[in-house]
Amino acid sequence: LRVRVERVREISEADAYAEVFNKYYMNLGPEGKAPCLFRLAWDAINAKRGLGWDANPWVWVIEFAVVKESHNAKL
Repeated sequence: LRVRVERVREISEADAYAEVFNKYYMNLGPEGKAPCLFRLAWDAINAKRGLGWDANPWVWVIEFAVVKESHNAKL
């Protein structure tokens, strides 16, 4: 687990992809498209509250790994 703060406009291609976009969205355009799609989604959710892309608010970045449970795991 890793936690940090950054400005929303500092999001990387990999982070934008991991945030909300699956392979379906990524196939809609060329490489480099994830931040653009993320920006549109961000504004749709946050712009009306004054926290749009242009405001470039500080955000929490929480990184984690998904651990798949083994069917053979014993408690």
